[in-house]
Amino acid sequence: MRSIQKMLMTVLLLLLLLLQQQQQQETQEKQQQAAQTYHKHLLPSQQQQQQQQQQQQQQQQGGPHTPSGHQV
Repeated sequence: MRSIQKMLMTVLLLLLLLLQQQQQQETQEKQQQAAQTYHKHLLPSQQQQQQQQQQQQQQQQGGPHTPSGHQV
């Protein structure tokens, strides 16, 4: 019986992890879409700077970090 319980627990944990990952991806996609619409209103020179900043922010994501974007 215990082995079955362990199996169920691991399956549930995996499902939870997958759901969290999907939600994170969705929020990231929404942020990117909002950023893209924002870029369209900027001048081309500003556009490039904004895109570079965005790439840097995405690279920094990965650990817990402060609102300023730096990892703790």
